[in-house]
Amino acid sequence: MTVKPDASAPSLAILAADVLYKNAQQFISRGPSDMEGFVNYAVRNPGELIASATNLALAIELYIKGNMLRLNVPAPKTHNLAKLFSALPIEIRGQVIIMYERLTSKIVIGKASSVTLGVTRPESSPHTFERAAITNDLISVLNYSSDAFITWRYFFEFADQKPSKELTYEFEKLSAIAKSLRAQCEVSVDGVLQKP
Repeated sequence: MTVKPDASAPSLAILAADVLYKNAQQFISRGPSDMEGFVNYAVRNPGELIASATNLALAIELYIKGNMLRLNVPAPKTHNLAKLFSALPIEIRGQVIIMYERLTSKIVIGKASSVTLGVTRPESSPHTFERAAITNDLISVLNYSSDAFITWRYFFEFADQKPSKELTYEFEKLSAIAKSLRAQCEVSVDGVLQKP
């Protein structure tokens, strides 16, 4: 028996993103608030860390694609978060950036907001961890984390390789991006509030 969901494509993308976001937040919310404590927590719970990073990256991707579907904008067939975000209409990008800046202005210095782990990758890997220093602006975070869904979900492939590289999970900034994108999912083109 085939069952067709009683929801539109944008609604399904947004609803799936909501669940992925919630799952990612479970790991984040259970961690200690200090940096050293959170790093130790992440090292003791590597499977949860990897699942959280993977889920949050995919949630962001689906929030972007849900917005695009809702607005009848063709979504690029990619997981690259920076490319997807740049394909959103400029008005939506502007609103997301404004909310993101408001949310990240509340990040407390010294409180855990990211975790960096040493990982390794084979020389033949298409994924690179050699990136510029991350800044707080949304575009830099998306550029740095553009392949997070692919990189984190295949984290296990790098376990026994040398040399080691660093991989950073910017969970507070990525969470702020997800929240900002989610807020736009409820506003239609004509300004009427819509729930998925």
